[in-house]
Amino acid sequence: MKKIIYISSIILIFFLLGFIYNSKENKNIITVKKYDILTVTFDELITINGIGKSKANKILAYRNDIGFNKKEDLMKVDGIGEKTYKNIEKYFYISNKKITLKNNKINLNIANKNELMSLPGIGEKNSDKIINYRKIKHFDNIDDLKKIGLSKNTINNLRGLIEF
Repeated sequence: MKKIIYISSIILIFFLLGFIYNSKENKNIITVKKYDILTVTFDELITINGIGKSKANKILAYRNDIGFNKKEDLMKVDGIGEKTYKNIEKYFYISNKKITLKNNKINLNIANKNELMSLPGIGEKNSDKIINYRKIKHFDNIDDLKKIGLSKNTINNLRGLIEF
C-alpha cells in the first residue's frame, strides 16, 4: 500500500511540475498581429510601434496615390527608411488580391493614381482631383464627378467602367 501511495505521489509531482513548466513556457510566446497592407486602416496603423499619426497618413496616402505591389514598397513612403522598415515590416503582409478592381470596374474610392489614369479622359490632373475629393468625402455615384469639374462627356465615357 505504501508503495502505491509513493508511486502515485511521484507521478502527481511529475504531472504538476510538467504543468507548471508548460504554463511558464506558454507565457513566453508572443504573437504579432499582421495587417494586409492593401486594407489596413488608420486606426490599425497607429497601434503599431514606430508608426504615429503622421506616418499612418503617409502610408495611406501612398497606398491611395501609387499603391503597394510588395511589402518593401513601404520604404518608398516619406519618413520610412530602412531602419523604420526593419522595425515595422513584421506587422505587414501583402495579399494576392487586387482590391481596387471588381468585375473589371475601377472603384473611385480606393483606386490608386495609375489605375485612375487608365480610365478614358482621366489624366494626371483629373486623377489628382478624384484623389483630393475622396480624402474629404467618398464618391457615392457618378454624378459626384460633376463636383470636381469633369465634363458631361468625360463622365459619360466612364459609365460602366467605374464603381463606388
